[in-house]
Amino acid sequence: QATTGNLYIGIDSSTVTSTSPNASGIWSFRSNGSTVTDGAYSASGGLSFATGDRVMLAMDLGNGKLWIGKNGTWLGTGNPQAGTNQNLTFTTGLNYRICVRTETQADADVVTIQNTLLYPAPHGFEHF
Repeated sequence: QATTGNLYIGIDSSTVTSTSPNASGIWSFRSNGSTVTDGAYSASGGLSFATGDRVMLAMDLGNGKLWIGKNGTWLGTGNPQAGTNQNLTFTTGLNYRICVRTETQADADVVTIQNTLLYPAPHGFEHF
């Protein structure tokens, strides 16, 4: 569940040691709608989210595809089930983990992650 603050939700490779939200090895979506692709910041391409929104990620490790959705709807024409129109692509062959990062320590106190599946995982994907 999204909360206030400058949140980044996405994936990072297991080799990332930086606490910066835009370090190399990080692919994420920021609460203001911007994105980070392997550490490179872009002011667009993402999905804004706010307090109470349910943010969804679908990740295809074999093909390096990442989709984001909010409140049961995937961004744009993204279709994880069909494997089309992903929002970000990432390097395959690495170990990844879901990450939630903030810009300041003060933001970190408001982050909550719920392990409750409110929306079904796309066909062929597993909830984790």
